[in-house]
Amino acid sequence: MPRPLTTLLLALFFGGVLAVASSPSWADDKTTEEVEEVEEVEVEEAKVEPGRRAGSSRGLSDSLGRFHPFVVHFPIAWLFLLLLVDLGGVVLQRGEGLSRAGKWLLGLTALSLVSAVVTGLLRASTSELPAAELGRVELHRNWAFVTLGLVVLALLLLVVRRNCLAGLWRWLYMLLVVAAVTTMGIAGHLGGVLVFGENYLPF
Repeated sequence: MPRPLTTLLLALFFGGVLAVASSPSWADDKTTEEVEEVEEVEVEEAKVEPGRRAGSSRGLSDSLGRFHPFVVHFPIAWLFLLLLVDLGGVVLQRGEGLSRAGKWLLGLTALSLVSAVVTGLLRASTSELPAAELGRVELHRNWAFVTLGLVVLALLLLVVRRNCLAGLWRWLYMLLVVAAVTTMGIAGHLGGVLVFGENYLPF
């Protein structure tokens, strides 16, 4: 290829590159893309997982507290089963076998209730809650404490009486179990309101 033609083609090529590079529209597009990238990075950094404190890593307390929705179902199930077993013992007049089963169920209820209360307290202590929900959380916690207290009293009654409940002692024990079921229902309802909102149930 003749030298003048080669020089001309190279001049046109580099001139075109310089023209595109210095084009205002191209510069604006690049600037816009850079701004969009920066905004996306800032948005990603600003995102904080609900229930976690900004700028803090997930610790052991936070991790254990997240088991509360899973653990809380066990004391509810054991306590309702305990009520059915105890009522069956009263109605069917078969106190020996059902009383032994009720003792184990009461122990399982107490253990699972302790784990539910502990994980609930850990969850509440590691969560940033709106001021409007703090009152509900405290009420939910207090009813859970009442339930735990009633279950512990029933367990102590069994221990003191050496698993031999008759007459007034039997009715006192049944009263504690029924009261624990009632307070557990209230605590569970308040927990459902916290998770699903005020309109979860019509009361």
